[in-house]
Amino acid sequence: MKRLAWLLPLLVGLCASSARADTPPNTWDALANPALADHYALHVQVRELIAAASTKHDENAMAFLNKARVLLREAHAETSDDVVLQFDVGEVCQELHEYGCAIDTLERALAKAPDHPAAEGAYDALATAYAKLDRSADELRVYDRSIARVTNPVSVAVFMLNRAEAYMHLGRLDDAIAEYTATANEASTFPNAVEQQFHTGVLAWWGLAVALDRVGDVAGGAAKAKFATELDHDMRVIATGENVFFVPERERDWYVALGFIEYAKQAADAEESAALFHRAEDCWHDYIDDVKDHGEHDQWVRIAKARLEWTHQQRTLAEKRARRRIVYPQYRCIG
Repeated sequence: MKRLAWLLPLLVGLCASSARADTPPNTWDALANPALADHYALHVQVRELIAAASTKHDENAMAFLNKARVLLREAHAETSDDVVLQFDVGEVCQELHEYGCAIDTLERALAKAPDHPAAEGAYDALATAYAKLDRSADELRVYDRSIARVTNPVSVAVFMLNRAEAYMHLGRLDDAIAEYTATANEASTFPNAVEQQFHTGVLAWWGLAVALDRVGDVAGGAAKAKFATELDHDMRVIATGENVFFVPERERDWYVALGFIEYAKQAADAEESAALFHRAEDCWHDYIDDVKDHGEHDQWVRIAKARLEWTHQQRTLAEKRARRRIVYPQYRCIG
């Protein structure tokens, strides 16, 4: 969940659907300014390369993106008076993980044309760049600027979801809870359960579960986590979803821990319950160990330690009910 929370923890990862301004210049505009036709042709070529990269992985995707960057540089697109080409430069930079380039280019372009029909994708790329750099306050500023300008309802829900993630990462849990709730309600109104719409709603429920857990409403968080696991079978979206990223990555462990706890509560027998509580313990250990390994300040680690202690107690109780010594496989949280 771009970002996500963090799903941004950024959970800071779904891409909004862009309603782009892909209308070629009319005949009279092209006659008055012959460069417009060339700009449009370049724009279409770059969008095709970005689309091709989205279906590939690793070096194959990079090859398409690097080709797009070369074409844009040869056309001096970054300094062009065509803001759509500047949007393209920024989005290509973001896809290449060149976040400084993306931020500089897109901030300038959006300052000039904040209401441009092609700006939706630019706002998304700018917010993602900030999320990847763990700059949640700047990310939040982008969403505050852009949500009122977006017209595609699916994109609105994605932006709301990511704004909720930014709130949580900043410790604004009441705001995060309100935004996750609004996102889940918005996603429930979508007429068709297409993949992106479904993922948005699922991630909103997951985010709400974690936010409630962190604010101290353990029962409320557990109820939302249970509902999330019912929607997200085997936690395929939250644990391994390709469109979901976390900053820092350990944030994913919190979500998965809550999921394993709910599975443990619903297990068919005590032995299975103990094994699932053990998996949740692995998640809490991974989270806590990552904080220690990186020597970072983490506002949630104290709560994670309390959740680990509770989970260990539940596993011990399940072992007693099983009345046998259980040998656990050597799992880690994810995998």
